[in-house]
Amino acid sequence: MKRLIQAEQREAEADRRAEERAERTAQRRVKQQPPQASRTTEPPAAAPGEAEPIQPDAGRPIRRPNSVAVPSTVQPAPIRQGFPGYLDRIDADRAARVGRAPGQPANSFLHPEEWLDHQATLAELNGDQERLEEIARARAEFERARAEWDAR
Repeated sequence: MKRLIQAEQREAEADRRAEERAERTAQRRVKQQPPQASRTTEPPAAAPGEAEPIQPDAGRPIRRPNSVAVPSTVQPAPIRQGFPGYLDRIDADRAARVGRAPGQPANSFLHPEEWLDHQATLAELNGDQERLEEIARARAEFERARAEWDAR
């Protein structure tokens, strides 16, 4: 019985703290909002031929300085050390030697020929003849580029 009473007291205390927290949050929001003009004062009417002024309650919300997203400065990824760095160099060397197939994403770990084979399999399963023709053209272009590289 004593435990039940203690549990109820803890629950009541937690509810009281949650209400206080919500009240403080609401007060903080009210302080952050700029004072608004009273609703009884109406903005001046637009002259003939002018656009109607935007009402605060209609359409898009008004942007405040703290609601505008500020772009962060993007820095290049740091050079990795050890084995991951070795793998990065191997990948960069392969990309320089072999290149990528047309349409192959830069982060694809597949060899260009493997990627084209995979794309062809998907196109065959979907019955997409147009995509198969694109893949055939991409294969021909890739082979031509490889022949040029080997001729150097």
